[in-house]
Amino acid sequence: MRNFVFLFIILLSSTAFGQQMKEPDKLQKAYVKRSMQIYTEVDTPPVYSKKATFEEDLKNKIQTDKITEKGKKTSAISFVIEKNGSMTDLKVTGPSAAFNEEVKRAISSMSGRWNTAGKIYGYKVRYQYKTSFSHTFD
Repeated sequence: MRNFVFLFIILLSSTAFGQQMKEPDKLQKAYVKRSMQIYTEVDTPPVYSKKATFEEDLKNKIQTDKITEKGKKTSAISFVIEKNGSMTDLKVTGPSAAFNEEVKRAISSMSGRWNTAGKIYGYKVRYQYKTSFSHTFD
């Protein structure tokens, strides 16, 4: 009997305190559809349009002869992938100004190469893409 009461209490509390995932309502979906907000988390991430990844394509676009410094260089990259797949708001930071400028030039030459933007509830949204990029110069 004691076990039965204990089991009953556990089942009752899990039902009472359990959380259910709720389907978004029409207002939430309508807001996302029309929103110009920049999202950092999406249901479906953006898809880069080439067979290579964004980072591989960037590595191939870097012109190493433009960098005179030696050693490993790293830059933090941030940009917005718009609803149409274009890139805006490009920011490149890091300790080497020459490397940052070359990374910025290379990314700018890759403009418009995202097949789709990120999606929330099936609607395209603006997505903040952040990554770091490193290259070793001998």
